Amino acid sequence: KSELQGYLSYTEGCYSGVRTLQALNLWQPLNSLPQIMKTASSWLLTLEKNGCHNLLKAGADGVVQAMVLSMPGLKFSNQHLELDVHPRELHRDIFVRRLNYGNETHVNISINVMDDNRAGLFVTLDKRNRDYYACDAGCLDPPVKLGLKPVQFPVKLTEPLTAILYITADHEHMNDLKHT
Repeated sequence: KSELQGYLSYTEGCYSGVRTLQALNLWQPLNSLPQIMKTASSWLLTLEKNGCHNLLKAGADGVVQAMVLSMPGLKFSNQHLELDVHPRELHRDIFVRRLNYGNETHVNISINVMDDNRAGLFVTLDKRNRDYYACDAGCLDPPVKLGLKPVQFPVKLTEPLTAILYITADHEHMNDLKHT
């Protein structure tokens, strides 16, 4: 069991591909056993080839975690979690709940289409084992400490294109991202 927990907590590089929410081959009708097997195989192959191989070793919990990361475009990369999606693709509400970040932290991310048809980005922590911080695209604004109350972040389009959200426990790393 502890070996499986180890796989669940090592998520570096997962997920690095095209958002699976847009991958039509992963959303086929499941009307027969062969269709189910083909779709499941496509999901596993997609997740494995896009950096989620360690999570897949954790069994069903790891597969679900990898699928959740892949749908909105979340990726664990070099000491942070980033939401790497173009702002023009945020045209539907998306709620990610209790995403494992390390051993004892759960992140909640909500993308809400607001009344003006622009996306609102909200982040909270369910529980944490230390302080976590977040910043918006390019970390142009100072990092914000995360907690139980939702924090709203602006959805910005940067040139060159960067992730629209970064989350990490390393405050110095967050400040360094601004200069990359």
